[in-house]
Amino acid sequence: MLTHRKHFYFVQLPQIMLGFLCLAHLFSTGSYQWLWATFAFWFVAYVLGEGITYHRYFGHDAFKFRWPILPKIISLFCIMSGFGNPINWRSTHKYHHLYSDQEGDPHSPKHSLWHGMFGWHLVNREVDVMHCRRLLADKYYVWISKNTIPLWYFFTILLTSINPLLMLYTIGLGGLIGFLLVAQVTGLSHRYGTKRFPTDDDGRNMTWLSWLTWVGSGALQNNHHAYPGRWHDSHAWYEFDMGKYIIPLLATKDLRKLD
Repeated sequence: MLTHRKHFYFVQLPQIMLGFLCLAHLFSTGSYQWLWATFAFWFVAYVLGEGITYHRYFGHDAFKFRWPILPKIISLFCIMSGFGNPINWRSTHKYHHLYSDQEGDPHSPKHSLWHGMFGWHLVNREVDVMHCRRLLADKYYVWISKNTIPLWYFFTILLTSINPLLMLYTIGLGGLIGFLLVAQVTGLSHRYGTKRFPTDDDGRNMTWLSWLTWVGSGALQNNHHAYPGRWHDSHAWYEFDMGKYIIPLLATKDLRKLD
C-alpha cells in the first residue's frame, strides 16, 4: 500500500517544484492568460475533489452521488493534484477524527505547527482497514491506490505532451495551491480562529478564509468537528461553503440534511 513518505517524495515534492517553476514563469513573463487553467483545475481537484468528494463522500459518507461513476472520475483529478487516492485519504481522515488533537492524530499541530502543516507527510501510517472496507472491496479503488504514483506521472507526461504550460499551470501551480491549502487545514485551523461550538479538539473557525478557499470543512474546522457527518459546514450566511450549493446538484434524493 502507498505510504505517506513515498507519496511525498515521488509526487508532492516534484509537484511543489513544478508549482514554483510555474510561478517563476508567471512573474518573469507577466503572462496571466493560463491562470484560467489553474482556477479550473483547482476548482475540480480541490473544491469538487478534495473538499466534496474525498472529504464529504469518502471521508464521512455524508451523501450519495446520483451518478456512481462521478467519484471515480473525480478521484483521478485528486491524484493529479497530489491529494493521493481515496483509500489512503479516508484512512488518514478517520484517524484524525478518532484521535483529534490527541496521540494518534496524524496531523495535529500539538506536536508542532511544522508537523501539523507539513511534517506529517513524512510519517508513515498503516491503512485503517476497518474503516476502509467498502473501498477495499472495490477493484477500481484498489487499483488506483496501487498505481497512484504511476498515474500521477502518466497525467503529468500526458499534459506536457499537449502543452508544457498546461501542465505547469494545472498540475504544477494548481497542485501547489492545493498542498498549501491542506497545510492550512491540518495546521493553522487547529490552532488559530474562533469556536462556535464546544468540542474536545482544537479545531477552530477561520471564517474569513472560507471565502478564499470555498471549502467550509477546511476553514470552518470547529463547525466540522462539532457535526462531522453534516454535508456542509455553514451555520450562518457569513460562513461560506461551496458544498452547500454543489452537493444538492450531485446527490441522490436521500441527501442528509442536518440544518
